[in-house]
Amino acid sequence: MKYSIQESINHYLETVKFSRSTNTERTYRNALNVFQQDLIDNGIDLNGDVSFINESVMISFISSLKNYSPATERLYITASAGYFEYLAAEHLSQINLPRMRLLIRQRARRPGIRLP
Repeated sequence: MKYSIQESINHYLETVKFSRSTNTERTYRNALNVFQQDLIDNGIDLNGDVSFINESVMISFISSLKNYSPATERLYITASAGYFEYLAAEHLSQINLPRMRLLIRQRARRPGIRLP
């Protein structure tokens, strides 16, 4: 079955809703709203086929998060990485998960150590 990007995000958020707390679901929804806005900003139609999503989309998304705090950046990356893993597990898109994890390690900022 073919899904649009928007439909696949909605399906992923439904799985999060049933497996995580309400606050986690809300946070992931916020993160994926930012992800969707980044796709739109890059000229990607959310009604297009989800098979278009690949690791290069993650690179663009990480770059767009530089205006957020490092902690928020990591949180949004975690939520979107979960979405990518969902796409791979459901065979909706050809995602190279090891490459995606490497790109995240190379490009994402790390939050500083908080002092008491």
